[in-house]
Amino acid sequence: MSSRSYRNRIPWPTITMWILVSAYAIFFSAASIQKHLAFQSTDFDLGNLSQVVWNTLHGRPFLLTNPEGTQPEMSLGIHVWPILLLIAPLYLVWSDPRVLLILQSVVIALGAWPVYWLARDVLPDPFARSRIPILPLAFAVVYLCFPALQSANMFDFHPLALAPTLLLLAFYALERGRWAFYALWAILAMACQEDVALMVGMMGLYLILRRQWRAGLVTIVVSAAWFAVAVGVILPYFDTAGASPLASRYQYLGDNPLEMALTIVTRPGVVLGALLTPQNLAYLRDLLVPVGFLSLLAPQVLMISLPPVLTNLLSTKDLMHFLEGFHYSVNAVPFVVVSAAYGAAWLVRRFARHQLRRWVAPVLAAFVLDIMLGDPHYLPHPVRWLGKAIERLEPPFRRIHPNLTICGGMYAVVLILGTWLLTFMVLAAILSSFLHPITI
Repeated sequence: MSSRSYRNRIPWPTITMWILVSAYAIFFSAASIQKHLAFQSTDFDLGNLSQVVWNTLHGRPFLLTNPEGTQPEMSLGIHVWPILLLIAPLYLVWSDPRVLLILQSVVIALGAWPVYWLARDVLPDPFARSRIPILPLAFAVVYLCFPALQSANMFDFHPLALAPTLLLLAFYALERGRWAFYALWAILAMACQEDVALMVGMMGLYLILRRQWRAGLVTIVVSAAWFAVAVGVILPYFDTAGASPLASRYQYLGDNPLEMALTIVTRPGVVLGALLTPQNLAYLRDLLVPVGFLSLLAPQVLMISLPPVLTNLLSTKDLMHFLEGFHYSVNAVPFVVVSAAYGAAWLVRRFARHQLRRWVAPVLAAFVLDIMLGDPHYLPHPVRWLGKAIERLEPPFRRIHPNLTICGGMYAVVLILGTWLLTFMVLAAILSSFLHPITI
């Protein structure tokens, strides 16, 4: 077997994806544990959730101590998160809150896989099925590097942070028509927190837009029923204070979910006044900038992220209007990234017959990754090197000739020529190990 044939048979995309996922899971597990060991974790939420998991394992499901530390109460009066029943057995292996931090990092990292699969399936050949599919891998990297996702990962432990991966798996199963897996992942996602049901309901609307009426209607009915039970029955029943602190964030809309919904429908001016603020517009900008606003080209997918976005923007709690530092925006991330992949696919098809089509994938990948990763100050950058070169070489050149215009011209030629020559030598050295010398 020739070396070229052997290289072609190596599953480079799979290997690359596992490296990305493993690196993320290991780094953020270690970082979040180190933060906890440095006494930077909080009683609400890592402390109380660790207590809930321990109590659930020992026959007192969902029980915690109130914030004042004076009496026990049911955590179901704060959030409805049945997923903790499945998480509790982990404390049989290691009864320590660090296991929750590891679980959160691993589950979030695994979400890159459905992002990659969805981008690979929606992008046309050869952009997705080449030996090194640049665009699908780029969107997986964007997902893992998304600031709101990483902030949620570093802010204690929350069952809500597990939902993005489960929602992505549900959406991938939906796109592939694997309805049993779709139902499984959707149910597990709704078990993470009561408001996730709204996003599952938006998936039902997505199905209806695709004229898959039965699956769409069933999804909407089931998700609406669970949301009604969780918000209208379970939360009020276990709310010992008599007034949910979460509902108080939307009290200007009404005293209960029904009144809030009526206000949204009958008094749109109130809603628009709360939404169209400079802070909220900055929130939307910062949410879409990491994907270069490509999400706007696939509104049918982007709309699935509306529930968490509106929940944050309509809240009177200031912390919910920030993408970073907390976990409130984590559920908006998956469908911002996936809709960007769908938007990129639309652009690729638009250029399918254009002579520049071969450049669409690398340009889009470079565009998205540059916006996402930017130019961190802690990494070396050629522009800063040029600045230092200018600073050090300018005085000697000034002494060459008394005319500053001539000196500046000579210096510009030397600097540009030197930059080009250095770049050529570096690229030639790198490419010489991959390409035949004649092709360089």
